Amino acid sequence: MSKSRRREDTKPFEELTFEEQAHSINATIINLHNAIKRHVKDAPNSKKTQEKCIEQIGTFFQQLIKEEELL
Repeated sequence: MSKSRRREDTKPFEELTFEEQAHSINATIINLHNAIKRHVKDAPNSKKTQEKCIEQIGTFFQQLIKEEELL
C-alpha cells in the first residue's frame, strides 16, 4: 500500500514558509472551532461546557499577549 501524499509532504512547522505556516495555523483554528462546537453539542451541560471552553480560549489569548510583550 502506498503512503498518502499528505504524509509524504509533511514538514516540521519550523521548516514551513511564512505562507505555509499561516495556512497551517488557519487550518488548526478551523479544526479547533469544529471540535469545540462538537464537544459543546455532546456535553451533558452544554452551557457550562461552552463557558469553560470560552474561558480556556481567553486564557490562551492572554498567554499570547504576554508572550508578545516579551518579544
